[in-house]
Amino acid sequence: MSPALPVLARSLIIAAAAATCLSANSREWPDVGDLPYILTVASASHPDFPGLPDPLRFFDHESGDVLGPALATSADWAERRRPEILGMMRHYKYGTEPGPPQDPRFTVLSVEPDFLEGLATKMVVRGDYGPPGTQPLLINLYLPNVEDKPVPVVAALNAQGNELIEPGGSRANRWDLPGTMQAGIALATVAVTDFAVDGNRFSNALIGPYASSGFTGDWKTIAAWAWGLARVVDYLESVPEIDPHRIALTGYSRRGKAALWAAALDERVALVAPHQTGTGGAHPTRSTWGWAPTFRHQFPHWFLDRYNAIDRDGSPNEYFRLPFDQHFAVAAVAPRRVLLSENNSYGAGFTGLLAVRTAAAPVWDFLGVDADTDLVLEWNTTSGHSFEPQHWAVIHEAVNDLPYGGEAGFRKWALDHNLLPEGTPVATLAASDPNGNGTSLLETYLFGLDPETPRNVSPVVSRADGSLRIDLPQRRGGTGRPGRGYHWRGVEQSVEWAENLSGPWTRVGLDDLVPVTVGPGPSDFTETVTYECRRTDSSGPVFYRVRYRFSLPILNQ
Repeated sequence: MSPALPVLARSLIIAAAAATCLSANSREWPDVGDLPYILTVASASHPDFPGLPDPLRFFDHESGDVLGPALATSADWAERRRPEILGMMRHYKYGTEPGPPQDPRFTVLSVEPDFLEGLATKMVVRGDYGPPGTQPLLINLYLPNVEDKPVPVVAALNAQGNELIEPGGSRANRWDLPGTMQAGIALATVAVTDFAVDGNRFSNALIGPYASSGFTGDWKTIAAWAWGLARVVDYLESVPEIDPHRIALTGYSRRGKAALWAAALDERVALVAPHQTGTGGAHPTRSTWGWAPTFRHQFPHWFLDRYNAIDRDGSPNEYFRLPFDQHFAVAAVAPRRVLLSENNSYGAGFTGLLAVRTAAAPVWDFLGVDADTDLVLEWNTTSGHSFEPQHWAVIHEAVNDLPYGGEAGFRKWALDHNLLPEGTPVATLAASDPNGNGTSLLETYLFGLDPETPRNVSPVVSRADGSLRIDLPQRRGGTGRPGRGYHWRGVEQSVEWAENLSGPWTRVGLDDLVPVTVGPGPSDFTETVTYECRRTDSSGPVFYRVRYRFSLPILNQ
């Protein structure tokens, strides 16, 4: 490899071996009444919490057994079990949401640079998207006036209006906007009514227009709010002052239910902090853990009718038939970060929250991530049903602990290692080769390499059947795989093949690549992931390479 880094693409030729490809189960789900009661859990990982299905065992569609075959590899989770969990929770509880809008348009309506006596810059942004009749959304974005940018951001729904969270507003005591700005964290908020009213007119803003345009998904309020939070993330990714790799969601009570589901679905979210979400949020629905659900009578607009109808005979124990509970929604966020928090207003609430945390934690462990770091439980016994400054302080700490991404992460790493003299352009440093071994500092940072060790990369041909095994370093706790996601928070990778080294090179399809094992990486912030692939259309040996596309904005200019 040349020391002069071609910024937009670098290639490595990689070694070969045998292959397997996996696919997610897409069979139909049985009626709840046809499922057996789940009163015990056949998993040694959480024996003290009976009645919660095991997230690390597949659903057996042949027998209807919730405790089907156990997962064997991380590929089982990423490619089969997590999609299965999201599919079953959509079917039985949340409904199916539409895909992202094709052409969202965001317009900055106003900018107030000296808001909060100079602490923040306030922006009001209008978002237009969706089919005709879709109500536009209004985002209030508060950016801390700090020098160190881009900054992390917390996005949250509010119940009664954006400005009411500001000092002097009727909801300000639940938000701590000044404290968030002082912590160097941006805050974005949208009123729930921009997506769905919290009542029997829930379809007015978003669900109705999509149905009129031909969308047939069965979704209600919580799913609509979660989908709306994803649209806020769409906008936040485009703001230069915000680090798109440190986006967090939070929410209190029913809005926390939506934040959790949004994070379960959206891998762009680095951390979710659902606070005091109660039953159907980050608490189990099974009544063993406290009070019984009241969705059917009090909040029928939150979830699907088939979910509300489970207690049709007046017995909340019918929820024991569900092939999931809310620890599945928490587990779907893995290996990203979750901060669970609760007050004392729900009686046995802490027991249920602890049950969810304990039952979800094995997924982090299974993926090789420390659950004690990435799945945290915070409990406060002094306050009632509310969101208070002490909870925001915990969120601030968690958000500021998120790994940096992009240019900011590279700069911080270089400064921490005394590699970036003040004023040195990042592009210059990225192309440098300080040790004369063909490894730039950008590669050292992104790939977790040792700059003292030369890179000896030679072309290797696959096996005769075209199969391949790839061992790649990736950022610890990263998500995705080659061709999907940014493993090193600033670089996209894909795998290409050719019949000879002169090309032409063709990208390997996503369905041909499956992560199978995770092991120690070349540095303390990386891990090695083994991918397996099979080229079924290959007539003989082929060459493979991994291509990296760097996405640090300053380098792509």
